Amino acid sequence: MHGLLSGRLGALRFLLAGRKQNGIDQAARQRSIFLIALVVIAALATLAQSGPWKLIEARAFDYLSTFLPPPIEADSPVIVAIDEPSFAEIGQQWPWPRSLHGDLVKALRDAGARAIGLDIIFAEPSSAAGADAALAAALGPDVTLAGDETLIKSPQADQSMRVEPLPALLAGGARTGIASVVLDNDGTLRRVPRYPDGFAAMLARSAGLTPTEVPAGALLQAYGPARSFQTVSYYQALSPAEFLPKDFFRGRLVIVGLSMQSAPFADAGGPDSFATSFTLRSRHLVSGAEVQATVFQNIVHDQFVVPASPLVLVAVTLLAVLMAAAAIRRGTGWVTAVLAGVAIVISVGGSLAILHVAHVYVPPVAPALGFVAVAATQSARDYAAERRQRRAVTRAFAQYLS
Repeated sequence: MHGLLSGRLGALRFLLAGRKQNGIDQAARQRSIFLIALVVIAALATLAQSGPWKLIEARAFDYLSTFLPPPIEADSPVIVAIDEPSFAEIGQQWPWPRSLHGDLVKALRDAGARAIGLDIIFAEPSSAAGADAALAAALGPDVTLAGDETLIKSPQADQSMRVEPLPALLAGGARTGIASVVLDNDGTLRRVPRYPDGFAAMLARSAGLTPTEVPAGALLQAYGPARSFQTVSYYQALSPAEFLPKDFFRGRLVIVGLSMQSAPFADAGGPDSFATSFTLRSRHLVSGAEVQATVFQNIVHDQFVVPASPLVLVAVTLLAVLMAAAAIRRGTGWVTAVLAGVAIVISVGGSLAILHVAHVYVPPVAPALGFVAVAATQSARDYAAERRQRRAVTRAFAQYLS
């Protein structure tokens, strides 16, 4: 009896001591959560400067921007594809005679095309006699010819090399548009080209449209996989009355360029084809002509996406970390896991909504990871503390009870 009474008194003293320590434990808990939040913020700030982190944010943009993409406007450019059926019908090796391109321009103009863009570079004289003169005679102010600009980097200096069409081809008023694009480090086209005389911008001006000034770093909104834009074969455009519906080209903008009917796979590559945000879903590359049509839609209809400023990213991440700290202030448990899931959904859903409504990209990776990291770290500490407390209680009862 005496041992039993002593055990109960000892256990009571242990429980009372635990209650006295509760206030101290809560203060220590708040300090722990504060330190965890600081460490998480510092870690995210360091990671945000790394290449792998930027790639993760870029891939997140690929998925979000291609989820329910905006529809292609009715006045979007028509692609005249230099494709497999055209090679079979025309029966000539590439490059085709420039006089043939002149015939195409005349046929498109006669069919009512509003403006024509040839995404083909004519930088050197043709070997065929009279071919350049035949093409030049067909060109006019409604035609944009492709140019190229390449930045060559060296340890001494960076040199920009520009390639333009032959001056004789521009004598009739045709314009030059730089068709070059800039790829991200992973080889994906995500940025709107910022050339003042870009191919899509010059095509828009030749049609009497005013393209929007694009801010630095603007992201390209993709509209679909390869061949999302209305496309006809080159040989069909040569004889639209024979192969196409009446007034098919009337009032339309036309972009002529290589566009294989079977889009090349991302791992195989292809001539004048690029990986875009949609390549992550479709695994197919997009032709240069369709890329220019996409750029046209972005800059004419203001559908490009502006990345959020670093200040906004910091504010959103801090908010997520503070919300996590508030959620676990009293304790952690299965509710914490539910809240972490809700935080991820809100981060991704909010980023998706802002992207499609305001055309601003706020990467959801940092805020989602910040919330989960704070909640998971404190949950692990709480679990370890609970295990220690259980062992202490077990030892106390084992010592005082017979």
